[in-house]
Amino acid sequence: MIAKIEISLAKIISISRKFIFGFVILTTSLNLSAEAYKSVVKFSDGDVVSASVLNDLIDRIELSLKEITVDELLGSWTASQYFCASSLNDPTLDATQAGARTCNNTLGLTGGANLEGGLALKRTDTVAISAVSGQDNQFDIAFSTRNMFGNDSSGTIQTAANFNSAKTHRCAFLGDGALFGCVLDPSMKESGRRFSSYFNTQRLSSTRIKLSWGPWRGGGLFNVVILDKDKLPPDAPTSVQTTLSSSAVAVSWTASIGATSYDVHRKATATGTFTSIGTPSAVSYVDAAVTSGGTYWYRIFAKNSDGTSVGSSVVKSIYNPANSTPVISSDSAFTAVENQTAIGSITASDADSDSLTYTISGTEILISSTGVVSFNAAPVYATKSSYTATISVSDGVKTTTQDITVTITEA
Repeated sequence: MIAKIEISLAKIISISRKFIFGFVILTTSLNLSAEAYKSVVKFSDGDVVSASVLNDLIDRIELSLKEITVDELLGSWTASQYFCASSLNDPTLDATQAGARTCNNTLGLTGGANLEGGLALKRTDTVAISAVSGQDNQFDIAFSTRNMFGNDSSGTIQTAANFNSAKTHRCAFLGDGALFGCVLDPSMKESGRRFSSYFNTQRLSSTRIKLSWGPWRGGGLFNVVILDKDKLPPDAPTSVQTTLSSSAVAVSWTASIGATSYDVHRKATATGTFTSIGTPSAVSYVDAAVTSGGTYWYRIFAKNSDGTSVGSSVVKSIYNPANSTPVISSDSAFTAVENQTAIGSITASDADSDSLTYTISGTEILISSTGVVSFNAAPVYATKSSYTATISVSDGVKTTTQDITVTITEA
């Protein structure tokens, strides 16, 4: 039995699918992802949106409005630079050629620069961003092989080689995060003057930041650097579903690329809070802590050494499994010789192969965990010649009973 996907949020809830689809289109138009947009969930006609899933979508939309913090920047990034150093365009020259009327101009960008659309030079590098001790708003940026921050002058610069070598720059956010300013490495100077560079900043997603200046007067004088965070957490698990057995709810999902483990969250009421109930490395989890008639909501997170994904869609499961009643096949009448405790055995089975528990009424006759029946004390025929009791056999969900009679014979 597969539980249906619940996306349940009381009365926002009259939200139509068109409104939800609008959220997905909006997140795409805002360019909130460093790659093609991937929705947290997929919706079908008649679905209602749960608070947890809707909040994930809203968080992604609001992300573009939040200031970028220094803590977010720390770590390793891949940088893609789009550069042009001339406001002119000489149709006789390729933009990658060094000339007064090309993007390459006199700065001589080297190190694998490629022509991008015929209008700019593009090259890539890796970037390490580290904190500055004792400073809340300062950080150091070091490109691996090529400096992508440079003076925006197109004049003669004697230190052109410094534009293409690894340097460390001291940077900070300015204007409440509107600007990104850097004092360039001390070696980058001209006639005793140090350079500084300033960029407009824009968050494109939780893992992508854009730094840019220009174009000057709408011409070909600009520098755009896109930073993509390395070492990302995996995507959210997909295709979450549940199946029911006589003793548990089994949850399964499609593997997330790069995930090394998963975190299964569950809540037992619609307004309750999700809590973690297991961290399997496989793409399934068996939840045995359930009771018949209970309703449970599940959400799965993927994890690796770089972090935790957003949550999967929410799946609701009503634990009401189809369960067979145990069957007692042994006879109900027994004969026992006086002055001994042995009586016989109860034979029972369960079509679901569930473990069975045996109990018996009264105190005179006992029954073991495997169905062996015996007297608590050896009977005496002259005192009592017949005993009765009720046997109960349970699989943990359903129980069957049988009355038995034990007739005592003389020794």
